[in-house]
Amino acid sequence: MNWRTIILLLCLPVFGVGSCALAALEDLAPSRGQVVTATKYPDRLATMAFLKPNRAENFKEMGFDEAEIETISKKMNQMNQEYQVEADAGNNIIKKRLEDADNQDYLQTSLCRAERVPIRYAAMRFLVTKDKSGSLKPINFGAADKLEPQEWYEEAVIKAVHTAADLNSKPATDATRMAFAAILSGSQQTLINRESPYGSDFLGGGWSWVKVKQKYAGIEERTLTWAALLHLVAEVAFGDAGICNEGG
Repeated sequence: MNWRTIILLLCLPVFGVGSCALAALEDLAPSRGQVVTATKYPDRLATMAFLKPNRAENFKEMGFDEAEIETISKKMNQMNQEYQVEADAGNNIIKKRLEDADNQDYLQTSLCRAERVPIRYAAMRFLVTKDKSGSLKPINFGAADKLEPQEWYEEAVIKAVHTAADLNSKPATDATRMAFAAILSGSQQTLINRESPYGSDFLGGGWSWVKVKQKYAGIEERTLTWAALLHLVAEVAFGDAGICNEGG
């Protein structure tokens, strides 16, 4: 007897078969290893515009708190200087790296017109790398040669993380922040299975950013750095003469 059957049996006296079955199917995680490919719930961040004036509001929508947003903003300012983003077009390192990528169609599919997975996750295919220790971290544009798809990235798994975190009847306010952390810490399947620290109070373990930070060393730093890099790269890509700007 699996845990779904147990849940249904426990619910029978109170709710009846129909409502409990619906709750189990709609609100609980998929069985271990299953990849969710469809959902009736929309992505509330689907229309997010990566523009400089929108930074603070966008990070708030992703689930970051005020102190984290301040840290992300500082990181963006540092990246802006390091990568010469607001210098003339010839010195903008991010713009140059984007333009020099060998497979523009593939890059633009991930960064400009992602469909199966939102840009905030799809961009990881090019912008997050695995180091020699096996840790995933945002790339350093100053050190990178050419942008290229990363072998660690599996679209089906990333989509399953997005579905489990963002596309349910009551997504947590920090669903995107937690999804970023799950991917960067290599704990994608833990979130998909709704196991601690990505669980629910009902199933035990709880959904807890505090516990995520305790369990995965350095994950807060990498998550905030990813948010900063994602937004800055997207601003460049969708900006004047950017690779995602059809009029550029």
